[in-house]
Amino acid sequence: MLTFLAIAAGCGIFFLFTLFFGGDSHGDVDFGHGDVDAGGMDHGADGHGSAPSVFSIRTFMLFGVGFGAAGAIAKHSGYTVLGASLWGILLGVVMAAIGYF
Repeated sequence: MLTFLAIAAGCGIFFLFTLFFGGDSHGDVDFGHGDVDAGGMDHGADGHGSAPSVFSIRTFMLFGVGFGAAGAIAKHSGYTVLGASLWGILLGVVMAAIGYF
């Protein structure tokens, strides 16, 4: 259970840090070219403005918070590590989707 709590706390702290001190960038990782674009902004579908990437650092951190929190709750409720991890993945995807949209 402590592992799940550590994941949730670590990702939550890092998410808050990037939220307050990250500026306007989304910290996107560009897997197509093999480089990291930590300061750039993506353009929306119309070519104006910025939109976060599915692979942004903030989206990953929201997934980690959801994964850790749901895993800790499920483990405390008596689920096995595998069951708690599955619940964590489910809530992690939900939280990342909410943060993305």
